[in-house]
Amino acid sequence: MNVLYNRLNQNDSDSVDDFITRLYSQVDKCRYGNLRDEIMRDRIVVGIKDKYLSEKLQLDSELTLERAVNQVRNAELVKLQQKELQESHYSKIVESSVTTS
Repeated sequence: MNVLYNRLNQNDSDSVDDFITRLYSQVDKCRYGNLRDEIMRDRIVVGIKDKYLSEKLQLDSELTLERAVNQVRNAELVKLQQKELQESHYSKIVESSVTTS
């Protein structure tokens, strides 16, 4: 089971929470004992889709499981907010060009 766990990655369709939930549901089957949180943290860091964030997290020598989870959730939230703002801005531009034409 450990080999399979170490191959888990965030799928394109997975949210960060989906990925983390999948990791939590599998980690206890591996019997990592006291290393559980470190293994979870490392799997999150190397398994997320955002490779830039993965590299950033790998450079953090003080990274804990809790901090890793918070950072990947926050990064996903920021990306979703940016996308919404861009879409909103684009629709206002299109709306404006239609009404001025």
